[in-house]
Amino acid sequence: MSKSKGNVVTPESLIDQYSADALRYWASKAKLGSDTIYDENVFKIGQRLATKVFNASKFVFLQIEDVEDQFLGLENITEPVDRVWASKMNKVIEESTQAFESFHYATALSSVEAAFWEFCDIYLELVKTRAYKLKDSSEGRSALACLSWTWRNFIKLMAPFLPYITEEVWSWHFAEKEGAPSVHKSEWPKMISLSDDKSEGPLIDMAKEALNALRGEKTTAQKSLRWPIEELVLKGQVKDLDYFKEIEKDIAFSSNLKKGIQYKPLEDNESGFDGRFFEFSVTLSEHAD
Repeated sequence: MSKSKGNVVTPESLIDQYSADALRYWASKAKLGSDTIYDENVFKIGQRLATKVFNASKFVFLQIEDVEDQFLGLENITEPVDRVWASKMNKVIEESTQAFESFHYATALSSVEAAFWEFCDIYLELVKTRAYKLKDSSEGRSALACLSWTWRNFIKLMAPFLPYITEEVWSWHFAEKEGAPSVHKSEWPKMISLSDDKSEGPLIDMAKEALNALRGEKTTAQKSLRWPIEELVLKGQVKDLDYFKEIEKDIAFSSNLKKGIQYKPLEDNESGFDGRFFEFSVTLSEHAD
């Protein structure tokens, strides 16, 4: 842009069209000391991100608003997949904190944004039924506690990039819980201790592979994502199949599986699946529930 050429775009119209958060998101994508391209597609992405923060906040708070605080403490995060997710969040907190301390805010945004979409597309979809249907059990409380801790930290981590929408959703729940009326004056996220084997491993990657495969089957058949699955056969290495059983119930809930998963170990003379954990054989139900 050049003022002398008269091709300068002022922010007022952009704020009206996309929001102030979307404009700040675009500015945050620029690396320090580097020129950045004026691309309205980036404003659209920022607007979409802010909208998703708003909608996901409503969903998470709907799950945890009536749960007593004692059941949302970190000690309740006991299920392996929840601990693996918490471990991933620890890494996001560490990476973004280091990036901010080095003034690499674009790097921080990239790390937080990638984790946010993985949370919404994979982890939240995986555990939301367990959190709702089993909320009075240790399994359900584990999901609820992890959701609460994760979302509290996501709001804080995104506050520098989306200051207005994060301030709004913070006021709905966490402002009172933390005694911090503004997210911008709240304590910066800290990593939590997860010193056990349950917090390590590729459970989230396995869940992503499974959910994407099952969604793909339904999309190909032109069925809704809630269309029931009659039968699911999983083929893979024995150690991977055994590990996958940790999320068997969550996969069944999230994919509307009517029967238990059938596990089929690879034969000794069979190789793997070119970077994938499993081969999926899916039979969709003939009729919706």
